[in-house]
Amino acid sequence: MISYLLPDGNLLHTVKNSTDDVGDTIEELTWDGEVVWEYNTDQAVHRMHHDIERLPSGNTLVTVWERIPLDEYMAAGRDPDTVPNGEMWVCAVHEIKKTGKTSGEVVWRWSAWDHLIQDFDEKCPNYGDPAKYPNRIDVNQLRASKGEFKKLSDWLHINSVSYNPSREDEIILSSHAMGEMWVVSRKTGELVYRWGNPIRYGKGGEADQVLFTQHDPHRIAGGLRGDGNILIFNNNNPVDPGVAPYSSILEVKPPMTASGEWPMPTAVGIYPPCEVIWEYTGAPGSKFYSPVVSNAQRLENGGTLVCVGAEGIIFELDAEEKRVWEYVNPIMRQGPKMKKLEKWNSMPPSGENMVFRAYKFSSDFLAFQGKDLSPKKMLGPEDGGDGAELLTAP
Repeated sequence: MISYLLPDGNLLHTVKNSTDDVGDTIEELTWDGEVVWEYNTDQAVHRMHHDIERLPSGNTLVTVWERIPLDEYMAAGRDPDTVPNGEMWVCAVHEIKKTGKTSGEVVWRWSAWDHLIQDFDEKCPNYGDPAKYPNRIDVNQLRASKGEFKKLSDWLHINSVSYNPSREDEIILSSHAMGEMWVVSRKTGELVYRWGNPIRYGKGGEADQVLFTQHDPHRIAGGLRGDGNILIFNNNNPVDPGVAPYSSILEVKPPMTASGEWPMPTAVGIYPPCEVIWEYTGAPGSKFYSPVVSNAQRLENGGTLVCVGAEGIIFELDAEEKRVWEYVNPIMRQGPKMKKLEKWNSMPPSGENMVFRAYKFSSDFLAFQGKDLSPKKMLGPEDGGDGAELLTAP
């Protein structure tokens, strides 16, 4: 579940009331905990998951799964041999406008279902060579899982949606399953750019893949170091057998045209790549790893906040890559408890104190005006734990 602190001091977050791993409800709470807005999707048709984003208009973007009957998938040209038992879902983004304290209206929608291509059955719609239509999504792509392709209902697995006011007519999506970052036009609904794994649209090979089950690609905000570049948490970099896995932070410069537009595919059909400006994999001998979740945030001081989500570890780098602050989330799934970590850079993460994302705010952030920010008590044994602990940099 995801939470965002808004400039007015309200908290926008998702709530899981069901027993599965998806969200049921969006809630907005005041600083004092009063629920001022609650929105539920039609669970039989749509399931919220992963991310939300409040727009300047007051509307809210939310990632959802849309349930598509299996016969419709077959009619769209999906290879029956790649269909799992049960049901199929497709990823979409809905923009919700508040219409009341417990209601909302979908005023804009983007769904991958409306942008398909397939070369399996010429009698079905959207038939064509995916390599010739890179702005469309091949309905026969399979989700990669631990080095293998799996028959999974959630075959795209979009894990983030990002909006930047400087590019108000577009959103950036992260397809965890495809290993790609997608840019979608809010004006036309078209997929205008994709990067990270061109083999997903029939171009390139394994050596051309750059993103691996990544999370939270987003533009760095105006006025910060790297303004306009895109920051990405790249979860599962490829390693040789027997080598410990590791993650990395990528800062990339998008290949915009002179007029500020996204480029068209080249003559060979591949979108021009982003330029990697900066990559961080940890200090020598001290790599970090999170197979799932996580994010990075560029800070006002020029540094970068990194959330190694599966381990519940948050650390801050200065502009010279020196680790100047580090914290371990003390809240465990079974209640508050300090997790004593040893060799966390090489041991598989347990996820017991997982953090989806983390953000740092300056003390003059609008939400804090007039609020009591004096330190409160540490989490201790009476809370079911050993006490929160600020770790020193390794």
